Amino acid sequence: MIDFLKIILIACMTISVVNCKNYKTENKIISNTNDTLLKNVDVEKTDKIYTELIDFNDSLKLRIDEKNISIIDNEGKTLFENNNIIRLADENKNCFSEGFEKVVCKNLYFTVEQQNCSNKYFINEYITFKQNKIENRFFLHKIGYVFRDKTNGNKTEKVFDRNDFGSVDFNDINLSLLYLELINKSSLK
Repeated sequence: MIDFLKIILIACMTISVVNCKNYKTENKIISNTNDTLLKNVDVEKTDKIYTELIDFNDSLKLRIDEKNISIIDNEGKTLFENNNIIRLADENKNCFSEGFEKVVCKNLYFTVEQQNCSNKYFINEYITFKQNKIENRFFLHKIGYVFRDKTNGNKTEKVFDRNDFGSVDFNDINLSLLYLELINKSSLK
């Protein structure tokens, strides 16, 4: 009985629901423990589940489960899906970073905001997708990086658009590979 309750408790620890249409955030802890609400956690390390459900527009929602981000319809059917965009906290295991932070929605666009790091920088990432209603698809619109030097705190910003990476469908993006490609083209190496 204790193992069964533990499984239910683990599955229900943290649920965060964001309504992008109204820019309101509601966090719920479904637990009787003294654990603090963590925004993004590594399931292997903490046994906590992280889920976010976001209203994108009247007919679509974004669902984020750990590293997976899905675009679903009102019936819950997955239309588009990708597990190579969302970052986990300290994903590279070489420095502390927040990983996924939030999604901001506006009109036909949504932006994933998250933090990553390298040996030299803390990197805030802003990955913007645009809905093409005519072609019934989402594509990468823009990607921005804010690099903060770990030693002196200096910031450098880089923004890339379709002129830099071409037309990339939501389902096809691999953020880590794209990052390496874009950084190798720029002056930040």
